[in-house]
Amino acid sequence: MKRFLKDSSINIISNLVVVVAIQLLTFPLISKGESEQSFAELVVLYGIALIFATTFGNTLNNVRLLHNPNLEHKIKEKVFSKFFVIILIFNAITLTVIFFFYVKEFGINQILFVVFSLLLTARYYLQVYFRENLNYTRILITNVCVALGYLIGLMIYKFIIHESSLPFLLGEGIGFVYLVLNTEVKFKIHKDIKITYGGILRDYSNFSSINLIINILNYLDRLILLPIIGATAVTTYFIGSTASKMISLITTPMNNVILSYLSIGTNNIHKKDFNKLQLLLLIAIVPLFFIIKYMSLLIIYIIYKNYFDQAKSIIDLVTIICLLSIYNSIIHPFGMKILKSKLLLYIQVGYAIIYLSLALVGSYTYNLIGFCIATVIAMALKLVYTNIKISEVIKKV
Repeated sequence: MKRFLKDSSINIISNLVVVVAIQLLTFPLISKGESEQSFAELVVLYGIALIFATTFGNTLNNVRLLHNPNLEHKIKEKVFSKFFVIILIFNAITLTVIFFFYVKEFGINQILFVVFSLLLTARYYLQVYFRENLNYTRILITNVCVALGYLIGLMIYKFIIHESSLPFLLGEGIGFVYLVLNTEVKFKIHKDIKITYGGILRDYSNFSSINLIINILNYLDRLILLPIIGATAVTTYFIGSTASKMISLITTPMNNVILSYLSIGTNNIHKKDFNKLQLLLLIAIVPLFFIIKYMSLLIIYIIYKNYFDQAKSIIDLVTIICLLSIYNSIIHPFGMKILKSKLLLYIQVGYAIIYLSLALVGSYTYNLIGFCIATVIAMALKLVYTNIKISEVIKKV
């Protein structure tokens, strides 16, 4: 238990380092030097790049962890090296097409964001080498390198080259260099082994589909609000949810640690222990609501003062969304461990259909408030149903 708490703490700190660099420094400083339209487009580009990196890089990381106990080292390296190269190529091509059609231009900013997404994909996957050995200190060092890169990029943006994508590119670039120097990664496609080996392709396809839906829905505000309500709504929601997303990003690393421990453990998950976790989460919700709400208002007032009144109008709903996101994130690794990947995919597809339907109707009818209410309803339904399915599978002890 002590080791788990230590690793969770280190992983939270390592993510906090990057979150502070991006959410409290990079975006606020860039917002002061860009027009509202340009800043909204930057937020959208960042969101799309993040969707692809998280979907393909982090999923490959998790699938490798889940198959780790059953694979010999050489075979594992060959299979996943091949996967890694393929997803980088796929990521680059797909992102280029999306940027061209969605943003309707493909200049230097879009090119640099494609490279940024590839580097971020690499970081999300390559950290598996540290997670396999429960070496979270190395992940902390990686993220410190990333944060330093963002700071260097901000200095260049402010004083030398006024290109808003530079901080993102340099941040992930420096982190990538550290990872390549400290892991056994090989950028090579091995022809003597197939990616279908051991059911890995099946699991990767299912889990990447699940995570693609999750990530698209996580950044639905940027994809839906910009064309429907406009740049002001995107900026308002982004700023209103800044602190909430920070807290969510700080707490969700726990699911990575939980999955790491579940993947190397052989014990069954006991229903009694799972119910205790549920009770703790429910007890924590009320105090967390007020902590997150007033922390959000304070941060918005300090770094985005011009948008304070607009963001304040949605802060209660955004805080509830944050709490539901945290709850879902903590429960998710248990679902990955004990539920079939196909069932998880069905749950996610159902969630996506409900969310998209409610979000479109809510946004058209009640603008930003309608979008927030739709998000709360869809996330709550998903959480309840997932918990029911997990409870049905867990053995009674």
